[in-house]
Amino acid sequence: MQFTPLTAAEIEAYVATGEPLQCAGGFALEGRGGALVERIEGCFSNVSGLSLPLIRLWMGRLTSQ
Repeated sequence: MQFTPLTAAEIEAYVATGEPLQCAGGFALEGRGGALVERIEGCFSNVSGLSLPLIRLWMGRLTSQ
């Protein structure tokens, strides 16, 4: 993941919202923090929580045993 270039004032304004204090990693991709992200490489659901494609693969393996 790559964040967009931010000024100190933009970072302070985001922190002042309180959102990053409630999130693992200090930002919420699905909230205001999403506007700070320039690019995501890989699985979006992995960035926002668990990798849903990977969970689906594992569950398929468990049910086929």
